[in-house]
Amino acid sequence: MLVSAPSIAPVPLLSAFIESLPEAVLLCDRLLRLIAVSSAARSLLHVDGEEVEGRGLHELLPATGFLAAPQEGEWRLRLSARQMVEVRVLAVPNNGSSGWALYLREVPLTSPGVDFVGQSQVVSELLEFVSRIAASRATSILIQGESGTGKELIARLLHEQNPHASGDFVALNCAAVPDSLLESELFGHERGAFTDARLPKPGLFDLADRGTLFLDEIGEMPAAMQAKLLRVLEDQTFRRVGGVRDRRVELRVVAATNRNLEQAVAEGRFRSDLYFRLNVVQIRVPALRERVEDIRPLALHFVAQFNRKHGRRILGLAPDAVRRLEACAWPGNVRELRNAIERAVLLEDSSRIAAASLYLPPRQDPADPAAPAAPLSIQGSEKRLIEEALARAGGNQSRAAVLLGIGRFSLRYRMKKFGLL
Repeated sequence: MLVSAPSIAPVPLLSAFIESLPEAVLLCDRLLRLIAVSSAARSLLHVDGEEVEGRGLHELLPATGFLAAPQEGEWRLRLSARQMVEVRVLAVPNNGSSGWALYLREVPLTSPGVDFVGQSQVVSELLEFVSRIAASRATSILIQGESGTGKELIARLLHEQNPHASGDFVALNCAAVPDSLLESELFGHERGAFTDARLPKPGLFDLADRGTLFLDEIGEMPAAMQAKLLRVLEDQTFRRVGGVRDRRVELRVVAATNRNLEQAVAEGRFRSDLYFRLNVVQIRVPALRERVEDIRPLALHFVAQFNRKHGRRILGLAPDAVRRLEACAWPGNVRELRNAIERAVLLEDSSRIAAASLYLPPRQDPADPAAPAAPLSIQGSEKRLIEEALARAGGNQSRAAVLLGIGRFSLRYRMKKFGLL
């Protein structure tokens, strides 16, 4: 936080003070001319040795709503395809007139094409694990997580960070295709294979050759197709509908589900051999309630996104809006947050989204007898609950995480915090 003393200091002394700050700070006068720039800001913005004091702020930063109508706020700003910063603006006095202090912090981008926003320890560990798996030769990966958590984003990261992939990323929602058409959609068909099959058609396995095939909602796949999928995973060969010869492909299959596949196997709704083949590598995407510290960065990311989409100039979030967002349980996860922010961007009349502009679902009273039983939670006596879950699971962290209703990465973070790891 900028202290008040430098605001009345002579410019040379002020410049020396700002230069010494470890944070990336820009100080401007009321006309948005640069007064002082910290060395961290020079490094972040890739400014060379030439003097920048006295230049206009627009010479360092791309055009933003702040440049058109200066006022306090916060927003995200993409400096390049590989660099994004979060900017916080505060009004400060400067020799009797108002000036502006801009605090810049780089936001890590997972990939130029895929933006899985998150700065929490849970997300950092998740993305590190995804990077390791993406670089491997794994051909079958299972992604589990609640609806709206970003499972397809993780699948796209696995594709984009795969150094062995030269083909395309092809996605299919298994629940959206009728059972009668699913085989032709996946494997393709030959001419005359069925009525109206006048021409041969390549399937998604053909299109994803040397790339990635993403099968969302894998738990909805019918049993007959599960057996045929297992064969492809085992020997990378398949046969088109109506075909007489096998076709060979080389690709990675990433499956995703929001269902408990272990339970589906136990109930006979999902083949155990396919589950074990897919579950060679499992990635669990945490629910938004498990990474509350990411809610504000995500909301700012969506504000910037919908500003561009709808031609708005919302600068950021008011403090009461942030508190309300962080207090919400978000049963629909990131997708629900995204929808709430889009609505607020469309309807907000001021420069920053206020709590009153957020339409959020009512919070369920835990004392309500009609409310469903809450899952085992780590709220309250976290350490005791974690120790109990680990004891029940015989020390198996994955099973302990399931008992607690959180992800393995979230569990490991809390185990480190309490000295249990």
